[in-house]
Amino acid sequence: MGGLTFGMAAAAFVLVCAGGFEMARPWRPAGPSTTRRWIANVTLYGLSFGLGYVMAPYVAALVKLANIHLGLIERIDGTALRIVIAILCLDLLDYALHRASHRVALLWRVHQTHHSDVELDVTTALRHHPFEAAVTSVVIGGGGALLGFSTPEIASYGALAITVQFVAHANVVVPPLLAKLLAPVLVTPDFHRFHHSRVQPEADANYGQVFSFWDRVFGSERRGDANAVEFGLDAQRRPKDQNLSGLLVQPMLRG
Repeated sequence: MGGLTFGMAAAAFVLVCAGGFEMARPWRPAGPSTTRRWIANVTLYGLSFGLGYVMAPYVAALVKLANIHLGLIERIDGTALRIVIAILCLDLLDYALHRASHRVALLWRVHQTHHSDVELDVTTALRHHPFEAAVTSVVIGGGGALLGFSTPEIASYGALAITVQFVAHANVVVPPLLAKLLAPVLVTPDFHRFHHSRVQPEADANYGQVFSFWDRVFGSERRGDANAVEFGLDAQRRPKDQNLSGLLVQPMLRG
């Protein structure tokens, strides 16, 4: 689990840095509810932590113990090559799960908590309901193990995914040249902001978690000027919907 610890430490470092950049050079001014949102989002993550990406390697370990696997890549040698393949395969699996979370009503009920944030900043990446964290753990951890990936390989993807998501949700201005270089491969803030649009057709696009090219491959990419995008869900814009108690009951509500 040393690699997992290092990966999560790196992710925490990115979280702190992204938060600092948000304060120094925000893309949009922080709203009046920012402090309340931060408290709710971070607390929700604390409740979900044991069921999120960190739990995925342990789900994978249980699958391994049960000796249930497809073993598709077990004959591939080389640590670096296996990690690259694991990241690509698991990110494609994560893309599929994310897209399904917008199409399958039961999955949307737990995913809507993430989309109900009326602002977008680095803490939005932490805003996932514990039920969704459990689903993600089973799909990514269990699915990764079935494909033959090891626990450290799955943990490596988890650390990379949360790191990229911190940046993708950050309320920062990315220098145009850097954005142009990263956009063809990685999910950037400009790319991901459409996905949090209050307008549903805009939100049903740009599902990539780490890599943006999955959306181009599968026809779900949306381009344009994100400056006019308004965030959140119409049904959950009241202050009480943004409190911790409101976030926890959202899967029981229609969204």
